[in-house]
This record gives sequence, C-alpha cells and structure tokens, in this order.
Amino acid sequence: MYIRSQITTKNGNFTGLIKYSQEIFYNNDDFKALDPYIFENNNFRKLDKDDLPAKIKIEFKTYPFLNNYFIFLFDLYQLIKFSQDFFKIAINFDVLNILLTGNLGAGKTTFVKGFLNTSSPSFNIMNSFKIKDKIINHWDLYRIETDEENLKILDFWNILNESDTINLIEWANKIKLEFYINNCTNLIIINFSIIDDNKRIVTISLMENLINQFNQLFHL
Repeated sequence: MYIRSQITTKNGNFTGLIKYSQEIFYNNDDFKALDPYIFENNNFRKLDKDDLPAKIKIEFKTYPFLNNYFIFLFDLYQLIKFSQDFFKIAINFDVLNILLTGNLGAGKTTFVKGFLNTSSPSFNIMNSFKIKDKIINHWDLYRIETDEENLKILDFWNILNESDTINLIEWANKIKLEFYINNCTNLIIINFSIIDDNKRIVTISLMENLINQFNQLFHL
C-alpha cells in the first residue's frame, strides 16, 4: 500500500510515495515504518543517501500529527555527534519524550551514551540523571511486561508528563503508539536502521509543534 506525500530534499521538492512496512514497530499493528520513494523524470525511485537529509510531511492514520525526517549517518562518530547535537536542542524543553526504536545493535544505546555523555548507561528499567537543572530519565523496556498494570506500578505515564523532564525510552515500541499519543506531549520517535557496517538511516518523526526547534538539526 502506498500513500502520496510531499518530499523536501536538499536538491529540491518532489512528489513522493510512502510504502507501508513493518520494519520499525513490528510488534504493533498501529506502528509502521516509512519507505520513501521519489517521483523524478516521470519515474520513481527509492530515497537514498544522496538525497538526505530529507523531510517528508505526511498525514495518515498510523503516524498522526507526525512529520518524518531521514538522516544518513556514515559511522559511529556521526551517530555520537548526532546525539550530542540532539541534546543541545532537547535540553531547552520543559517536557520532552524521545522514543528510541530499532533492532538490537542498531544504535539506540550509542545514542543514549552520546546524549547523556556517559560511557556506559545502566540497563535497569529506569535510571535518572540530573543535567543542567533537568531530570533525564533513561528507560529500557526490553525485558519488562508492558501491560497497563505494570506501567501504573512504574508510574510511567505520570513521569512522562513531569515538568523539567526528558525521557529517553529504549524499545519504546513495546507499547502501542496510541498510548503515547493519548498520554504524553512533545513526542519524538527516532528509529535506527543499519545499512551496512556502521552506516545507518535514522528516521525522526516529530509532532508538528516541535518542527521549528529541530529544523537546525536537519539543515533544511
């Protein structure tokens, strides 16, 4: 299934197609990855690294209120730099929830290390850090049962809405998107997908109200 969309790349504007796939949120029917295709010279091709960074504005049921950006990272140094640049913007928000997804080894924990400026984040369910008068909670949902009762015990939803707080949530796709949409504000989804060796495509999905603050990150 394809959905028509408008794609803005560094080379100009194109009409594009979005293809459904299960790559990102493979556990939940309401989470889908986005495979972008560009119409060019009466033909269409898949978006590649020469087009990136790119922004795709899209409105359809599986990603409500989200705008999607694609960034190509060539190595682990660029991944760390990306996380540090992301931190410089994120730290200015009163409340921000960052959902990190991707397969094992795709780059989620490396992003957290760069964001927190630590060599080895703990893999407890939740750890808190205080940085520049902000509380930053690092959640790892990989090993927990994410039913509503467990989340209530952890006080998960209340913590996602606390002031002066940033939440980094690894394996966020263990909880359905509708719960995040309905229970928290200032939502960002970052998916890491390995291309080969250390090369990655990073997909960043933003709520509309966050675009202006993060535009500098995408150089659009």
